[in-house]
Amino acid sequence: MAHTPLKMTIDEAHAEVKHGWAKSYSPEAIAKAVGSVAHKPLGYRINILIARLVSAASTFRKWGGSPGSRP
Repeated sequence: MAHTPLKMTIDEAHAEVKHGWAKSYSPEAIAKAVGSVAHKPLGYRINILIARLVSAASTFRKWGGSPGSRP
């Protein structure tokens, strides 16, 4: 960690970040993000989908697995 969090342990901070990322990049969250631009052209929606999938893949690879594979 770059700094020591206040009013929480480092393990609690790590758990909070992991939960946030897992929730943000869940299949439901990706579907909601793509659905929210339903009025945009198809190319724009595909770009949003690919960007979220690539970002999620690179993030979870750093953690050593998928969001559901670690406690």
